[in-house]
Amino acid sequence: MAWSLEIHHIDVRTSGDATLIVARNPNNPAGERVRSVLIDGGHQDAADDVHAYVIKAGLASVDAMVATHYDSDHLGGLVALLERDVTTYDNVRIYDRGWPALGPDSLYQKYLRAINLGPDRRRITRAVKAADVSPGILLSMVNRDGSPAIPPGDSAFQVTRAINQAPQWLIDSDQAEILQATGAHAPTLTCIACNQWVKRHGQASFRAPAGLGDAENATSLAFLLRFGDFSYYIGGDIEDPQEALIGTFANPADNAAGRVLVVKASHHGASTASSAEFLQRMRPLAVMVSNGTDNQHRHPAAATVNVLNGYARNDGAVLPPLPPSPIYRPRRSYFTGYDTDENMENHFVTLGQVAGDPNSRRHPGHVRVDVSETQAVNNRNFPGSAYRGVQAVAAIAARARDGSDIADRARAAAEAAVKGTLVDTVRALVDTQASRDMANALWTLRCKTAGGVKSDYIANMSAMPSDLEAWRDVIDEQEKQLPKAGNQQQVYQCAAAAVQVAAAANAAFPGVLAGLSALPASIDGLAAAYTLVNARVPMGPYAAAAQAATDAAAQARDILNNRAARITTLATNAANTAQQIRAAGSEEQAKTLAAQAISLAEQACVGTGEAVDDLALCYTRPALAAPNPSPQLVAHALTLACGGTALGVAAGAAAGALCGNGKLETSVEALRVALGTVNIDPAAAITALREALSGGEPLFTVRYYKASANKDVQDNLS
Repeated sequence: MAWSLEIHHIDVRTSGDATLIVARNPNNPAGERVRSVLIDGGHQDAADDVHAYVIKAGLASVDAMVATHYDSDHLGGLVALLERDVTTYDNVRIYDRGWPALGPDSLYQKYLRAINLGPDRRRITRAVKAADVSPGILLSMVNRDGSPAIPPGDSAFQVTRAINQAPQWLIDSDQAEILQATGAHAPTLTCIACNQWVKRHGQASFRAPAGLGDAENATSLAFLLRFGDFSYYIGGDIEDPQEALIGTFANPADNAAGRVLVVKASHHGASTASSAEFLQRMRPLAVMVSNGTDNQHRHPAAATVNVLNGYARNDGAVLPPLPPSPIYRPRRSYFTGYDTDENMENHFVTLGQVAGDPNSRRHPGHVRVDVSETQAVNNRNFPGSAYRGVQAVAAIAARARDGSDIADRARAAAEAAVKGTLVDTVRALVDTQASRDMANALWTLRCKTAGGVKSDYIANMSAMPSDLEAWRDVIDEQEKQLPKAGNQQQVYQCAAAAVQVAAAANAAFPGVLAGLSALPASIDGLAAAYTLVNARVPMGPYAAAAQAATDAAAQARDILNNRAARITTLATNAANTAQQIRAAGSEEQAKTLAAQAISLAEQACVGTGEAVDDLALCYTRPALAAPNPSPQLVAHALTLACGGTALGVAAGAAAGALCGNGKLETSVEALRVALGTVNIDPAAAITALREALSGGEPLFTVRYYKASANKDVQDNLS
């Protein structure tokens, strides 16, 4: 008699969105045993895949459909499903944002006609006037008795008058909850935003301004799915201004207890949503992003990838802030479909998991989230293993040190563990200059080979000159054409084309270097971190890595200061050599000069890419010169830096535990090392910790096909 919840993110293969939510209770004494909602349907061409998925999910019928907004990559598939000659959607309740302003476009008209094909369908929002301007009503829409999609009226004027519900009607009405499951612990799916209006606690809903993207996006419907302590957010293509209010509504106390465990990134990971501030408020354990292979919008945006990896947006800049470590808590992300093939190896999104195989339709990128009632209700692991582990280990470490009761500090550290970084967790317990410096150094070194600082990341985040491949193509073509040139003029034209490309490379290159100007300081940050940790806990590899970083920073500065002049010299020499062709005494001499000019031009173009590669190596060599700090090293170094007091031991143990996301064995080792650093027998404390962290379930399970493993996998996240 227990409910279970499934959230299916369906791979629609192109850019688009389709999410199926299914709640099941096979022995529900209150009545219904299955409730299902399909939110968006991708493009029209995705309808076959979406319908097949619905049937495979074991659904004879779908209870509700949602069109978050009227863009074709969300609405087109729903229209095609409603037009199908099947019974699956015959009795569906349909939710959308209501009537748009002015005349309906062709897709919207088709949508209304598709709804009306099923007389038992109900468009719940058919009387919602979505904008200040009245909708245009076609004569073909007029029906005295009305229809499933359109209110009744004898004339277009009467139908228009019948469309009289406010844009925010859905979120303010008793129709806002659309899953309609009943019984103990039944999940709910509630509309909290529509037509730019956002629901608020204890006061009227509020209309947020439109964002920077398409005006239609800001009107998207957004929903909170709640099941016990589990919650999930989905918002179509909604944008930052709405999400700022949504975050406050979803987590009003701004704490771990109110966290939204799974967030669907709005607008396919575009830079118009999923801000760092929003994700910090929501505190998700996982973020889902729906985008297709090589989609025309290049989603997910580099700025959003920065945020998922724990950095500020930086307008998609290629380098993280200094020092080179995330300033926010990194989020684990999953993808339906692919953006590029490189994602299969996690080059572009270094902390993300990518679903499916871009080279095989046999393995689509569906991502399924499962939540049982045991996981959702009274789960000892909520609000997460990081919270639970840090709180327990900090309190037990301090008590073992000298009997101190630091319950409030331990809770503050646990809150920081969910919202912030290792640095924030330490500062909740000990906030001295020494503790801050050591925490920053350890966090820098923990993150130095992940989250956006690998050479692959630099290349894939457009640090390379954007026209580099085109330049190379031009030069390759001139090398092919030169032997075919029949006179000196044709020879000169081959060289001139190559010279023109070299000039373009020379002109663009300073801007490329300017975008990488922060790199030496990032490498200096590595050197300083290695040095500081080594001073507390002497280790040969860290001493050597510190020197390697110092040398690499100097090399990076040399490249930034001098490589542009080298490219200029090559481009200039190419141009001068090409000019000599006109005075050549023979065709053979002209071709020799042209070959030299083309070669110099090629060196200039290739040199820009080599400079970026060399700069990337300046970072990766010292980053890989020594291992990342283990949880044990973190616990030991921080306990020393914090002075070995009760709070200091708690800080060291908590930081070490956080490195393993609060999991039991990592927390045990961190506690053992922190207490051992101050010569305290850890046996009794470890026994207490094992008891404190016993029991509990994963918070939810994610299932997807992992191409790099060539199999279906499941991740139990807590």
